[in-house]
Amino acid sequence: MEEFVVLVMFGLILFLAGWHAREWYATYLMSRFITRFEDNAREALGELRRETIKIKIEKHEEGYFVYNLEDHGYMAQGKTRKELEENLSKRFPGKFFAAEEDNLIEVGFKS
Repeated sequence: MEEFVVLVMFGLILFLAGWHAREWYATYLMSRFITRFEDNAREALGELRRETIKIKIEKHEEGYFVYNLEDHGYMAQGKTRKELEENLSKRFPGKFFAAEEDNLIEVGFKS
């Protein structure tokens, strides 16, 4: 009978040790996953920032004009929003453009 109690206690100790090892391993894997995800997100965000040009859009009688917000240099023009976007894409392939929300409302691109 004593041997049975010792075996049960030994089995219980092994079960608990396995349970804690499983929890530790799951925590380790999640930590590794989150670290890689954060690194990839940080890298993608940095790349997006390098590829984004901040712009200001002006509306005139003959259409829309776009200027670089940093150096106020002329970038493109178009009679419609679609034509403006096409001209920007042709002149600056692979780049993204960001205008302030107030500016988009001002020229009528957003309500």
